[in-house]
Amino acid sequence: MSTKRSLSLQIEEFVHRQSSTKPLKSAPRPTKHQMRQWVAEDPDSLQAKLAVSPYAAILASPMRYCTFHRKKYPSHLLARFGLGLDPTTYKPTAYPTQDHDSGRGYYVKLNRKVLQQIQSKEYKRLFRGDVRYAKSMATHLEHVMIQDLIHQAQALPPLIPIDNETEHHQYQCILHMNASSLSETKAPVYDVSSPPWQPLHQTLPQSCAALGVPKSIDTVPLAIALHRFNQWVQSSI
Repeated sequence: MSTKRSLSLQIEEFVHRQSSTKPLKSAPRPTKHQMRQWVAEDPDSLQAKLAVSPYAAILASPMRYCTFHRKKYPSHLLARFGLGLDPTTYKPTAYPTQDHDSGRGYYVKLNRKVLQQIQSKEYKRLFRGDVRYAKSMATHLEHVMIQDLIHQAQALPPLIPIDNETEHHQYQCILHMNASSLSETKAPVYDVSSPPWQPLHQTLPQSCAALGVPKSIDTVPLAIALHRFNQWVQSSI
């Protein structure tokens, strides 16, 4: 009896200590202005390197729950869907959105095979009810992503023509305009001459063998979008 009482007292004391301890506050995210200062003042510092890294930004994106795998992932590794009313049938309809950081919505891993499985039997569980999920959803999502890529690329200064003599470490990634120009490099390489990339390829200078996305804070969103689309294309192979 005394042992049980002793244990209960210990539990009460532990709960009291936990309730009286202030929870640790997460550090505020640095602003873009702060990150620009890091890069300007010491471009070789760890802070500056993280500020211009798309992979650091991917890992730092908000964690969201993938309703297909039932696990949490950084939101930049997921596809996000919203629900709206179809204007012709007035039924709830799923649609993809590029707003990855928003907390509201339905998230699944950005993978064509996952979307195909959702199409076959999982979409009612995913969206928790009877909703319309287009048979061409994978194709539509691919179109949304490539159009977002084109928009982002056109909003930035022109990409830089490069050759094999160029130091590739100064680029976020390299876009090869034809498969024969592919070569080994430390920067990620995307073959934009392949069919899924064709809408982007057609908007780029055709006279260059390869184009570099310069490494800077401003090109991080484009580098993330390129990485996401490449992951999507690779999941289709």
